[in-house]
Amino acid sequence: MKKLLSLLIVLATLASCSSGSDDGTRLGNALVAAWNDSTALDSVLNAITTTRDDLTFTGSFDEALIEAATKSDNVTIEMAAHLLTESDENFAERQAHHIVEALLNGKCDRQTATARLNAGHEAAERLGRAQAGATLDAAIDEQAASLPINDQMKVYSAATTPANLGAALARETDADKEDIEKRIEALRAIYSTEDFNTFITSYNDNL
Repeated sequence: MKKLLSLLIVLATLASCSSGSDDGTRLGNALVAAWNDSTALDSVLNAITTTRDDLTFTGSFDEALIEAATKSDNVTIEMAAHLLTESDENFAERQAHHIVEALLNGKCDRQTATARLNAGHEAAERLGRAQAGATLDAAIDEQAASLPINDQMKVYSAATTPANLGAALARETDADKEDIEKRIEALRAIYSTEDFNTFITSYNDNL
């Protein structure tokens, strides 16, 4: 009898996962279809919340929802799906890590990173969770600042133009001179000669 009960538990768990996955795909597709219709979107959001609350395990549902949203090729809808399955803090940590790592490793340019960040803010606003956008900004700053100086400057140089970075570094009045010099030397190794000259001219002009 004990083995039979164990088997029933396993089968019930598998059934729950399958149902969650199917519902996630269905509601993910509904989210995509309703995104530009406020009335329809409210109904879909309620359905997502209700369905998710009824599940004992949400993993399969969440994955399927996000996968369906991602297939739309609309980053804002993808971000919305993440927000619907995560707390503000978890959303911010995951997306910040994605953006910072992509910039550090050259997997995205500043336009792509900016578009992803803006999409996070847009999705947060649309879902009435503006604080998630602010939390995302803070998480990006914190994660970038926690890197070694050379890696920090790789991220910053990938995230903005040489002129903008020069102006921003010039405004870091709280930083000590040695720290600034280390950052400048790191950028000398990262930038081309032309970009470094643009950076240093902007830096000096903004002191």
